Amino acid sequence: MHEKSLYKTTKWQRVRERVYERDHGLCQLCGRPGIDTHHLRYDQGFYNEEWLILVCRRCHDIWQGVYPNHIDDENDLKPVLNRIAEISRALDGLECIYDFSGGGHKWNAHPKTL
Repeated sequence: MHEKSLYKTTKWQRVRERVYERDHGLCQLCGRPGIDTHHLRYDQGFYNEEWLILVCRRCHDIWQGVYPNHIDDENDLKPVLNRIAEISRALDGLECIYDFSGGGHKWNAHPKTL
């Protein structure tokens, strides 16, 4: 099954609901209301709740290379989140292929085509 299809399954919807309840509806990075369920690691299983966290849309964008300017400087996670954004930007020129059968990530060293 392709990754995009997994997000439409009933099983995924149930997992999302449990993560939402576990995280009390709050973004686990900044404390604002959460809306997205983020995979910290896909290689631990698509439905593995131990590797899922609830995040707000702005924090979810960090993994797309957007800097976490909405997070207070006093937040201990901010330096780590800045680094995640930097790494995401660096990887943006590469194409990531994930093998959902358990093979892990593969990186093509040529720029992504749009």
